[in-house]
Amino acid sequence: MSVHRRWFAIALLTTTALAVSACAGTPATTPATSAASTPSAAATDTLTATGYGALQIGMTKAEATATGLTSGISGTAGTCGASDDGTLAGAPTDDSDYVLGTLVFSANSGKLVAIYAYGPVATPEGITVGSTVADLKAAYPGWSGEPDEDGKASDEGRGYVELPGSGNTYRIVADSGKVVELSLDSLQQDCYE
Repeated sequence: MSVHRRWFAIALLTTTALAVSACAGTPATTPATSAASTPSAAATDTLTATGYGALQIGMTKAEATATGLTSGISGTAGTCGASDDGTLAGAPTDDSDYVLGTLVFSANSGKLVAIYAYGPVATPEGITVGSTVADLKAAYPGWSGEPDEDGKASDEGRGYVELPGSGNTYRIVADSGKVVELSLDSLQQDCYE
């Protein structure tokens, strides 16, 4: 074996030995993990008993804006769902579905009193705008729509799902067998109904 080949073989064996021993040891420091700068989709796509991710019923407009989950909020006074109250970030801008993604701040207290769902936003039980009434009733057996002309519970119109201990309720409207509106409303909301 020539001298050059011998040195090459020794260098190769030494490099391999060092590489293998480096893999066997533990690193001197643990690599830093990066924190997400925005809430995860899983956290924000759920309309819980208290809010939507970091956006919580009872917040002021400034607090709601600081969550990064809203858009179009202006001023400090609530307008009971008018355009100054803004929407959830990513909500549709089509005027025909103006209520989808709408935020409602009380004109009296200035606090967030309702959050309207849109698209992927679901309750923890998976109910979204577009869910069937059958799915709605399976998830929330106590939900019923407005009484029919005989005063009996129906599967159409507005109904509520109580959320014990939260001070809030789901307001769910069904039409033609589908959920057409889904919101989390404070029991103290003073803007409608």
